[in-house]
Amino acid sequence: DTVVFAVGQALVDDFARGCEGLEVVDGRIRVDPETMMTTREGVFAGGDAAPMGYYTAVEAVAAGRRGARAIHNHLRGHELLPVWDRERGEARPDPAALAAIEPCQRQPWPLLPAAVRRATWDEVAGAYGADEAMAEARRCLSCAGCSECDSCVRACPSGAIDWDQEETVEEVTVGAVILATGHQEFDARRKTALGFGRYPNVITQSQLARLLSASGPTGGELRRPGDGRVPRRVFMLQCVGSRDCTASGNEHCSAICCLFATLHASLIKEHYPEAEVTIAYTDLRAAGKAHEEYYRLVQQRGVRYLRGRVGEIVEERDGSLRVRVEDTVTGRKHDELYDLVVLSAGLEASQGTRDIAHVAGVQTNAAGFIREYHPKLRPVDTQRSGIFVAGTAQGPKSIPDSIAQAKAAAARALSMLSAGYALTAAQVAASDPRVCIGCGVCETMCPQGAVHVTGGPDAHSVVDPTICRGCGICVAECPTGAVQLGGFSDAELLAEAGA
Repeated sequence: DTVVFAVGQALVDDFARGCEGLEVVDGRIRVDPETMMTTREGVFAGGDAAPMGYYTAVEAVAAGRRGARAIHNHLRGHELLPVWDRERGEARPDPAALAAIEPCQRQPWPLLPAAVRRATWDEVAGAYGADEAMAEARRCLSCAGCSECDSCVRACPSGAIDWDQEETVEEVTVGAVILATGHQEFDARRKTALGFGRYPNVITQSQLARLLSASGPTGGELRRPGDGRVPRRVFMLQCVGSRDCTASGNEHCSAICCLFATLHASLIKEHYPEAEVTIAYTDLRAAGKAHEEYYRLVQQRGVRYLRGRVGEIVEERDGSLRVRVEDTVTGRKHDELYDLVVLSAGLEASQGTRDIAHVAGVQTNAAGFIREYHPKLRPVDTQRSGIFVAGTAQGPKSIPDSIAQAKAAAARALSMLSAGYALTAAQVAASDPRVCIGCGVCETMCPQGAVHVTGGPDAHSVVDPTICRGCGICVAECPTGAVQLGGFSDAELLAEAGA
């Protein structure tokens, strides 16, 4: 029924025309196996074009590393020496030890059956269980009994094995830090009325992206996880967990969901022209270059846009989904049946972003994203000098915006490092130890972590001027007036008022 042509590969040597001195023999570039230099000085070759072993990606990568070192030596004017020994050392167990070991096959990886993959989001390749792991470990010739013969050290071409290496914790002093810890997807199970996690045919946009991917579980075919059928009516709900003032949602807009759903709807209509796709939105936001034009193009392809809110999604006996929606333009409430419901789950601050903000001592907004120093004048600076923020760690944004902000943060860090110093606020707080009672209020209230209270009977607060940004919060909260802001002390203000 099917004929598959297994077409081989051959070297295309037209690049060698006019390259005098370069020899191509039997479809291979002739090179010195020790240095990888061709017959023309200064020209090196490796990989499938100049193979010295198997035609594999591993050999090609190794040839690239060897060639890079050889080129480095050549450019520095050094004599070309072998990058490493051509013959690698081998670990050879004692024949008697080998004879005592019963040969056995590698333990197979547990894989999900093909029928199950279509109806689940579980990983296709599983992990060894305890019995399989122990059986695989017994195949090792020196399992749990390394004799430290150093054969692996001699055989490793990268020099990656170090017997003296131990686990260490290092403190690295740097001049700048860029926080780019990203985001996490809103857990749609928090919206119980929408049925995600309870109904198999209610999925998220990220799961739909996997279904539409050629490397996904269905090979790019859109099929319902519940029964594997191709859905004819698809409903996409926007703002799930975004622009939501309830306790289970977030108030902010996730910025990417409208275009994300529009893209997926376009792909569905392209592959399944007869499919009916409806996108229910709160307010469609297509800001960005050519985004509005793309939205109108997808509308012309037959995608229906409905301005409305969904109250509940209920699964019918046949697996279809009844969506109870309110059209916010007409005020009419009605039920519609769909084969597949896709939730556009929003973006929210990841736990890693919250943790690094706490460790770095930078401020976050109500949603947990790292707060910038000024949204217009310093959009990538934080409240701490030398610490910058980029990407969705600062707030929801698209990939192009994340790239632009990352470049801006890198430029800010580079400009500060090239200057050799960091600018701090001209007015910083200072504490008078003669007046301070060591109550610790200023230490608790400081958003920068610039204040700490010393120990002992003479405990008092100390302000680090390199961290203080001169916000004045500690001055306002100090019950004794021991903390004053430089340039704005009581004496200076009174003198200015009397001038």
